[in-house]
Amino acid sequence: MYVNYKENPFYILHRSLEDTRDVILEKADDMCFDEPEREDVIEQAKGILLNPQRRIRAELGWLPEVSTAVIEAKIQAGFRFAESDTWGLNPLARLNILLANMEEYSGKVLADCILKLDELYATININELWQLLNKERKRAGFPTIQEPELLKEPWQEMQAEIKHGIQACVSKLSNDEYIRVSGMVAAEAAAKGKFGIILQDYIDSYWLAQRQLYEQLCEYFHTKKEALPTEGVPINEMRIKVPEMGRLVKPINLYNQTMGIEDTPGAVVVNYGIDVYDAANDIESGEAARSLFKLIKEAYAYNPRALEIAEDILYNLERALSRINTNSSSSATSSSSSSSSNYPSSSTSSSSSKSNDSDDGAGCLGCLGILIVAGIGGAVAGPFGFILAIGVAIWMFSD
Repeated sequence: MYVNYKENPFYILHRSLEDTRDVILEKADDMCFDEPEREDVIEQAKGILLNPQRRIRAELGWLPEVSTAVIEAKIQAGFRFAESDTWGLNPLARLNILLANMEEYSGKVLADCILKLDELYATININELWQLLNKERKRAGFPTIQEPELLKEPWQEMQAEIKHGIQACVSKLSNDEYIRVSGMVAAEAAAKGKFGIILQDYIDSYWLAQRQLYEQLCEYFHTKKEALPTEGVPINEMRIKVPEMGRLVKPINLYNQTMGIEDTPGAVVVNYGIDVYDAANDIESGEAARSLFKLIKEAYAYNPRALEIAEDILYNLERALSRINTNSSSSATSSSSSSSSNYPSSSTSSSSSKSNDSDDGAGCLGCLGILIVAGIGGAVAGPFGFILAIGVAIWMFSD
């Protein structure tokens, strides 16, 4: 196969699949005369196209049913195709045009291109492909391919070439842009409920490329988790780190959700948040927990289970903080001698059951269900504010 379309013998000789043996020979001779410094390249291309077996890979990487006149005109124009140029073309021709033009794309256009490549590859049937190439071979006077089985191996190689072509394109992006494009690709595929073989390769390559950054972020959150409750929540840092982790794991999480894989990298962030929630015992720490879970809710909005946990905890935090603020206002108008009446007759307080993330941080948001019971015993007036009693019973993330 030919990762770069410019290496395809058909491109080198400016030919189409409909050209006969005589046309190819004549064109090669003319080009050798005009470009003697490229004679070796031209002769090699000619030899491939004249060999019925060797030309299969060149045919798969080219534009069946597209005329020589159109191909020559497009090569002269930089081999760029408008979307309207592809209307009515067969899937193989459209796929190869996308691969050739993809290097110019970025952002949403690149994401759409990757999705389209996956769709086109999935729609191409080996039997239909065999019929298409043989139709062109008959027109050009070349021996037909004897059976569809002969196309299976080169078509599998085509899958690898598409993967390499996509990776060559995304490797030119900044890592932030790579993550952003991958998030768009995964979101669209998840919305459709399908990741084809090209997208599966893409997500695998993405996750391999991002693994080191992911492990660094996991280590950061593990460190912050272990520092609780001695150290508070560095909320300014969290405004950067939580969204960063959310964006990073979005493609793999959406892929896992769609494919039914019970593993959700990034659980360390939510587990850290729940530890912060459990440690909250005054207004300041309660507000820090609320700020943190607002960040988690936004960063993990694509994950239903993480979103449910964040919303439930935020609901209880809002109730608890509202109760304290109400009691604070009441206490401010009371005499100091009556402060003891604020103590509850019995305090409802329990700790969350939870498990630590695995060493590599690849936790699983595989909670079986959520049950949060807020027990707010009341507020106690004191020199440092009010004591918040929050009781939680929650089936936590399993690792």
